[in-house]
Amino acid sequence: MKLASAFKRDAILEMNTHFIWNALSNHEFEMFVKFNGIIKKKEEDVNLLHGNSQYIHK
Repeated sequence: MKLASAFKRDAILEMNTHFIWNALSNHEFEMFVKFNGIIKKKEEDVNLLHGNSQYIHK
């Protein structure tokens, strides 16, 4: 399953980022952040997810 097809940008903006964090496995999360142009590792990204959902969208 490609995250590009699974998530639409507008839908992600409306979603709760905490839910996204909990719903995705480690590998899916890494693919998700790479798809969205985020280069940092998962451990660093969790702070962005809980802090500001705008970091998910580039």
